[in-house]
Amino acid sequence: DLYMGHGFNLKNMGPELPFQKFIMSGGGVLLRGLTLRRLAATGVLEECAEEVYNGTWCYHHLDWFIGECLSKIGVYPQGHPAFQQHIGFCKEYPPPWHCCHEAAVACHPVEEGLEMLNMIRMHTNYLARNLHTLSAAWATPCKDENFEWMWRHWGVVSICNGWGYKSLYYNSTVGVRNRPRD
Repeated sequence: DLYMGHGFNLKNMGPELPFQKFIMSGGGVLLRGLTLRRLAATGVLEECAEEVYNGTWCYHHLDWFIGECLSKIGVYPQGHPAFQQHIGFCKEYPPPWHCCHEAAVACHPVEEGLEMLNMIRMHTNYLARNLHTLSAAWATPCKDENFEWMWRHWGVVSICNGWGYKSLYYNSTVGVRNRPRD
């Protein structure tokens, strides 16, 4: 099973909720097809939909709904720094990258139009030259104890300590301080 992306922990903000950690879906969510099929085959997906339309989840955010529903089949979120929910909060990288670093898979928010096209162009050009840097270690979810579920008390940057991916962009940049990852 797999439920991966830019994770967040609600333990200080929503201690009354029956779950704490979830993936912020604006920054992208990676779910394995097998996980979704299991959710449907067990009847849990239908139960969750019923909770949304006729139960206590009617005011849940989509992110919460997914996390709470998956937890019913024993699938819990795993963080990964390639998913970024808040690209503008990461001052460790200069514009236009910010938190949407070169190895990012999904970034949010990016304005439609020219900004989005430029971001796609930057990532495409970077990956065309550096695809070899994306390894199995890069694709592996972060260990729970290494993921920064509450970076800066709000989870604004998706960070995995000891991730192992060495940013070629970052390593070639002089003068960047307080970097949030390797």
